[in-house]
Amino acid sequence: MSQSLYERQMQAISRSLNTIIQVSDNYHGLFASILDLKTNSIPFNLPPAIKGQRECDRAFPGSNLMHDHIVLKLMIDLTNVLGERHWETSAERYLRYWALHCAPTTPTGFFPWGEHSFWNLMEDRPGNSYATAGVATMATHDHLMQAPAWLWEKIWQMNPAAAERFCQALSRHFLDVDEPPEYNRHANLLQPHHLKRNRGVRSCDFPRHGGLFIYDWSFAYAQTRSAMYRHLIRRMLDYWWDRRTPGYMLPEATRNGLDYPAANAMQTLSLSVSLLQAAELIQNADTALAQVMRERALEYLNTVLDAPHDLDNGKFVIQMNRQTGQVHAYANTWASYYSSFGVLVSNVASLLLCAYRVTQEQRLLDVATPLSEHCAQSQMPVEVAVPVKDAGMQLSLLADMFSLTGDRKWLDHGQRWAEQLMPIYLDHDLPRAALGSDIYDSQLLPGHFLRGLTRLALQSQGKDIGPDYTLR
Repeated sequence: MSQSLYERQMQAISRSLNTIIQVSDNYHGLFASILDLKTNSIPFNLPPAIKGQRECDRAFPGSNLMHDHIVLKLMIDLTNVLGERHWETSAERYLRYWALHCAPTTPTGFFPWGEHSFWNLMEDRPGNSYATAGVATMATHDHLMQAPAWLWEKIWQMNPAAAERFCQALSRHFLDVDEPPEYNRHANLLQPHHLKRNRGVRSCDFPRHGGLFIYDWSFAYAQTRSAMYRHLIRRMLDYWWDRRTPGYMLPEATRNGLDYPAANAMQTLSLSVSLLQAAELIQNADTALAQVMRERALEYLNTVLDAPHDLDNGKFVIQMNRQTGQVHAYANTWASYYSSFGVLVSNVASLLLCAYRVTQEQRLLDVATPLSEHCAQSQMPVEVAVPVKDAGMQLSLLADMFSLTGDRKWLDHGQRWAEQLMPIYLDHDLPRAALGSDIYDSQLLPGHFLRGLTRLALQSQGKDIGPDYTLR
């Protein structure tokens, strides 16, 4: 008797999670970032990056909690739904070892995670992705994406001192410059007395990173009620508010090296969503500050929604000229890559749904709906190395649309895509990094694929585990 789609989905998901856990037994419960699909082991040499992926973003030979928390949350959520205790036990083992052994190791207080740092499994110390890539620069902290509240709760419970050191270390992202203040998304991971950089031709004060920092500080503020965290939040909250051009989306950075005044939708949307969620964290601690966050987030969101999108054709403006209105880039349906322009339509729509969940502003759902329909009806290119992240965001978006609307067509779309994508990305024990790749690579966020697939499977049985909006 042939298996149902649900049975095949859950079997593949269970196999992947159990394989990740089995390999982690060799590394104190930490998940290896890069694994050979044929051997389920760390390769001796770093396999080549796919097109659009940077070597300096990869965690080899190591583990990166900022990649892995998506998988860890899936393990915890599946335990709650299915009662498979070993998944949650493994997630707790990872987090406890990381919080007690890895988190406190840097002199700066930064965690060895994110875009350019990781935990080196072979040398049992912080790893430097730039060094792996042969780039001569400092070991670097970059937040990469959101650390969600559930993760902060775990770290705070297991090692509150390390959690506070990290939140305080985030102020190191500000440069040693006179007024006006300026921050950089990069900071020195290992040298607390490193001379901070002065202003350069280009700045790297990305608005989305400001939102990530505010979210972390908001969690710490809610825990401690410390005036220090309120000051840090307020300084960052005002940073882009004072630099905005009213009625227009924020730029990618204060000085981006472009010859036109750019407005960037993803940076603005990311900051907005982080502010909305941060406001929820501090509502009880500081109602007035939470209200300021919401008001500013909504104004930022309106500038994003007011851009000249072509929603009927699935075209969402990512970057435009503030003065002329000329569109310089739309979001991609497939084949994301490292760039301000390499943003996915599915990622944009998911963040709009995140904002909708918080605000219940109908306009957000009205914009996300045609974008989701466009994704559902699209064709995945087979001639390029489409990252597993893209497939994951596709499944996650359709699952979320079903969750929010109850319209069965979104579940049908999602399950149709699940049947198409499973043989491509899950024909081994682990999800492959991309079309044509023979490795598992956490930097390409396979956790989103596993979670999206899981949500659709559970939704077909009347259950759900909720969304993950950390990619922003």
